[in-house]
Amino acid sequence: MKFEKVRLSVLVEVPDHVFEQKSPFSPHLLAKEITGHVERYIADESLGYYPALDFCREVSAIPDALLEALDQLSWLASSAARSELLLKLRPLYASVQVKSMQVIAYNMPQVRLKQATECNEIIRHYTANRVKVDLLITLVNQAGNKELLAEYVKKSTWRNLEDVFESLEIGAAMLV
Repeated sequence: MKFEKVRLSVLVEVPDHVFEQKSPFSPHLLAKEITGHVERYIADESLGYYPALDFCREVSAIPDALLEALDQLSWLASSAARSELLLKLRPLYASVQVKSMQVIAYNMPQVRLKQATECNEIIRHYTANRVKVDLLITLVNQAGNKELLAEYVKKSTWRNLEDVFESLEIGAAMLV
């Protein structure tokens, strides 16, 4: 019996009912409000891109109360994602460790100004309901075939999480 470790990256979207049950804030409405402030800042400063939220915080482009609400929603999204991932995956594998978590709203937006205006993609980006999680999964390699192990982890993780989250993307999986 040999134990193998697989590093797996997943992107999950926490369902709206989690926020409705546990927060007075709607992540979608908050993102729309934040986007309005960011767009005003972009126009005032003649920026050609959407800045990351940390930059907006530094230059006071967004009121502190909105950023505090976003921080609360981000914490809630991260907590919900972590608990659901561990709850659903621990029975499958010998161990599951969360190595890192990041709420996508805090990343630098990969949205161009024209693109965002046309399809509200920037509002989706600033919504604090999507969390990228890097996992370290330990499992027993009964077949002895290392090449297929990472693919097995991706497929079994997908099957056990597809109904839990609003959306789910399984990223890279690699043996470590």
